Amino acid sequence: MLLRTVAQNDEIIDEDEIVRRYPNPFFIVRIGLNIKGQNDYDFESIKQSILQSLLNDTRQILSTEQIDFKELLLHLALITPLNTTDRQTIAKLAQKVSIDEQRMKSVLEKLNSGGVLRSIGNILRFIPDMIGDVYLLETMQSLSEDARKQVFLYWLDTHSKNIFCNLGATLRYGDKDCLVPIVTDVVSGWINNAGKYDRYDKGGVLENLKDVCYFIPDKALDMLWVFLDDPDLSTDAFGPIIVLLIHSECDREKIVKIIEGLRCRVKQGTYDNYKPNTLVEEAVTPLRNDIEKQIMPILAIIKNSLNGINPIIGLSH
Repeated sequence: MLLRTVAQNDEIIDEDEIVRRYPNPFFIVRIGLNIKGQNDYDFESIKQSILQSLLNDTRQILSTEQIDFKELLLHLALITPLNTTDRQTIAKLAQKVSIDEQRMKSVLEKLNSGGVLRSIGNILRFIPDMIGDVYLLETMQSLSEDARKQVFLYWLDTHSKNIFCNLGATLRYGDKDCLVPIVTDVVSGWINNAGKYDRYDKGGVLENLKDVCYFIPDKALDMLWVFLDDPDLSTDAFGPIIVLLIHSECDREKIVKIIEGLRCRVKQGTYDNYKPNTLVEEAVTPLRNDIEKQIMPILAIIKNSLNGINPIIGLSH
């Protein structure tokens, strides 16, 4: 409805796909304005317009500051929301643009008062959040693989939750391929060190994995298999990731196998949505799955399994 209202057009080609891919009202309005007066839109040109506006605003706001504002925006895009009372974060951020902590605080205050960032209490975020996501992806694409990795690793120990949340949010805005090697390396490290993790650590790993599993499905499955026999974890810990993998391009046979592994080897959790039978139902609902590519292959696998001694879908609930 919002898209049609802004575009002043009662019928928009691919409206459902546009709303699904860019669900935020900020982008819906920008796309609608782009469509207005024509029958199509160019999201790439919209992105570039948004990014240019961000750079122009930041350049003007920090015109008296001799710092690399593009570098600053990259690090902010990776780690926001940022707590301005966190001295360690302020110090690390200041180091990346070669200024002291006090001046870093002044710079952040200018970006806040100038409208690039907004404050909610002590927390700073981009206005709106997805501008930071778009800037992050576009800038990461322009860097070498080694430079991307250095930026990522600089913050990983202290801001992993924000990093993975922000990386996950970039997916719908462009080519994700530049991020895959970095994230794959991190998940490989988790797998190699899995034996050192306690229950809290494993929960944190799975929480981070949830944000990026969609674009590294095979590596995400490797991580799930490593944790599958842990007595401290229930279906509640694995279910959210498996739901996301179901709606990804992950191989359907691998989806069925991980659900089967969950049913046979993991204790039942609290939430029915993440129990094996419900996950199978999620995998075959036509509301969110492609019939030919996703549903039919799983139904064929299930049909074959029902002829065996250990069917995928239990006969009782």
